Amino acid sequence: MNTIQMRILIHLCYILLNCQTFEIYRNVDLEHGDIEGNLYESPFEKFACFVPIDVRYAVMEDQKNGATFYQEEFGLFKIQALPVKTEFTLKVAEKGKEKALSDFVTNDILEKLNKDSMKANLILSQYSPEFRNGTVYFLTTVKNPKNDSLVIPPFNSYAMMVFLVNDFIYFLTRNANLPITSDPLELQKEIELAIDKLINFHSLPIDLN
Repeated sequence: MNTIQMRILIHLCYILLNCQTFEIYRNVDLEHGDIEGNLYESPFEKFACFVPIDVRYAVMEDQKNGATFYQEEFGLFKIQALPVKTEFTLKVAEKGKEKALSDFVTNDILEKLNKDSMKANLILSQYSPEFRNGTVYFLTTVKNPKNDSLVIPPFNSYAMMVFLVNDFIYFLTRNANLPITSDPLELQKEIELAIDKLINFHSLPIDLN
């Protein structure tokens, strides 16, 4: 691990350790969530969170396994609670949570994006054993489907984290706005900012029990 990666890891560990706790909430509706004021309640056995944007001007999409919030000046916020498959449970038991979650990122998330012709690239991946009893944090760039000679940048960048709670894999996404460069020194500040934005988003969910 080089000096830049070590600094990023230390920064990540610091803010993760000082982050509020995400709790699980059980709602009776199996298909759709509910919004009351600025509080979103997910379908049964998923989560609850404050809506991280202005509901008057935002684009919100409610799905069985998650919710997406978008507002132009704030960007993308997405939470997914994906049911754990038997294969994943067996891999955790056989190879450990770090390997299982890392493979989930590579084989499920990134592979699906590439199958959709979105050309996803993994910029950074780090595992934190203390946070949520095991969390993979990663940064990706994804081809901008609207890109042409007049559109900059040619890709969208996202900060993401995945962790396991009970029978669900929680997958949080936040836009990262990384610059067009491969120089790690130039990327460091933007990477740390992306980490902060993602962890702040994680701090929004609350326990309603």
